[in-house]
Amino acid sequence: MKTIIVDLNKKFPQMKKVKNIELVVLADIHIGDPLFNKKEFLKARDYIRDTENCFCILNGDLINNATKNSVSDIYCEELKPMEQINILLDYLEPIKDKILAANIGNHELRSYKESGIDIMAIVMKQLGILDRYAEEAYYIFLYFGDKYSGRTAPMCYTIYGTHGCGGGSSSGAKMNKLISMSNTCYADLYIMGHLHQSMATELNFFLPDYGNQCVSLKTMKFLMGNSFLDYGGYGERAGYRPVNNNFKKATLSGTERNIKIEI
Repeated sequence: MKTIIVDLNKKFPQMKKVKNIELVVLADIHIGDPLFNKKEFLKARDYIRDTENCFCILNGDLINNATKNSVSDIYCEELKPMEQINILLDYLEPIKDKILAANIGNHELRSYKESGIDIMAIVMKQLGILDRYAEEAYYIFLYFGDKYSGRTAPMCYTIYGTHGCGGGSSSGAKMNKLISMSNTCYADLYIMGHLHQSMATELNFFLPDYGNQCVSLKTMKFLMGNSFLDYGGYGERAGYRPVNNNFKKATLSGTERNIKIEI
């Protein structure tokens, strides 16, 4: 697990004055797959680019990366893996300063397993933000805004995320997979992808407050991002339910600890 410190107030001084920020998860894009919905992805990318208080996390499977030994069909790919990487870089260049963190998905991992080449590390280095890259899970301390609780200080949120793994065709199985992330660590927001179905929930529990010798009720929010694949291919053959390609976002308050998720 890599710890990533992001202080938006230092990088973007105007973030001290915002009441909230928006966070979009970009995952399961699958550039190179003939079912890649370019229109919906660019809508999300342009929204991040054009909205001052909007930022994003890259959560794996950004390219399809079919290889000779992978499950994906190399004969159906629209682009070679190198072409997919170059297009991805072109897409991400306008929002590189708004990327809070990134990790690797199982599709990029194919190249690492076969040749030891980490595609996402190359992409992040090319963008000049390799320090925001986590090979596996990331744990973000995110600072922005100004709250007042006896003194003025930036709001801080913790975000834990991985691309995800395993399967589960039912919504219940996918939800269980999502909330099981809290078995690893505590965070304000948990992010996962891989299963291509947008969903969100929250759980409450008590944490000890050592200073005040009491317990405090804490809320954990969970977000599973959407995919940018149209219906068809292996999903249709397996009888999976079609999903919505519209991007999803979480809104984090800068004045009180509150996260609202739109799906």
